[in-house]
Amino acid sequence: MRVLVADAHPPHAAANADAVEALLALSGADVRRVAAPAQPAATRTRKRRPRRRCIHPGGWAVAELQPLLSPDAAARGAWAGAPLVVVGDGPVNAPASPGAAASGTRSLLTDGRAILWVNTPPGDTVGSLQALLAVGAVRAEDRGAIAASADAGGGGARSAELEVADPSAYAVLPRAGRRVPAELRDVLRALAAVMRDWRVRVVEVADAAPHLHAYAIVELLDLPVALCHSTLRCFLAAADGRRVAVPLLREGLTHAKRQRQELARLPVHDPQALVAAARGLRRATDDADIHAPDRAYGRVLQAWQRGDDPHPVTANEVLLSLASRMGTNPVANARVVQLAGRARTSGYFGSPAELLAALA
Repeated sequence: MRVLVADAHPPHAAANADAVEALLALSGADVRRVAAPAQPAATRTRKRRPRRRCIHPGGWAVAELQPLLSPDAAARGAWAGAPLVVVGDGPVNAPASPGAAASGTRSLLTDGRAILWVNTPPGDTVGSLQALLAVGAVRAEDRGAIAASADAGGGGARSAELEVADPSAYAVLPRAGRRVPAELRDVLRALAAVMRDWRVRVVEVADAAPHLHAYAIVELLDLPVALCHSTLRCFLAAADGRRVAVPLLREGLTHAKRQRQELARLPVHDPQALVAAARGLRRATDDADIHAPDRAYGRVLQAWQRGDDPHPVTANEVLLSLASRMGTNPVANARVVQLAGRARTSGYFGSPAELLAALA
């Protein structure tokens, strides 16, 4: 099985795209990552075959990866008809821009290619599907693995560590039925099988769009959690963290209602359940250990730690942009966006209580 993987939000490092590439490689697929034209030249050429050490709840594995393909090479020859998995590492509501051809008007989305969009808005291409990946993917350089690769005769090939860090990791995949293109059925079955081996909960549905709409609201918490140098589970363990979260989620729910979006119930950190629990209507249905310490650092915090410049857009900023066109005023999200520069100037907030005081 041949399959291409592209990042929907270059040029930032894409932990979710890394996870999908590694999963498919470990399933035995002939998978190639498409280099984005916006990527720096140093990262656009992966001439050697790097290894990626993948840590997950079920243990760890080493994925042997292939050299990158240019967009032009991915759009012609043996790869012209291969299915494409476009993986987003930005907010779900942010426009996706998978690698277009570096020259001319030809792109990866031509020739009726079957496409699976993961954590991205729905594509316009016929035969495309949507999926949600919520595994807390964290990538980091692993010098130990680089040295081990050199000792093993790998010639010092570049290696990195990828961790599926969320203890309650889950994925929502479209059901691989007869209406799904045959090429994507194979991709979906391979992803589902490997994720289950990794103890990632797999939910198969007819349409993942309602789950993506709900997840886009949860993403409004990425920025406040990053401002406290924390993880979502730990942030919500604090009462002040929940006080910060609820107004942000309410504004997201209001916006979704005005857009008439259908919202599915998420397995973990469902926004409607969190808001209802805060109002005392019902208890949240999260497991008892939901607030245990973990390493599932969000994509915003990972970007800050890497020193990415320009900094990635946040879901809060996307909401403000959408709200301005609809004539609404999400005050809570506007206030937290105003504090986004705090991490670069004065440092992180020491606790959710400090952040709550700054937002008051």
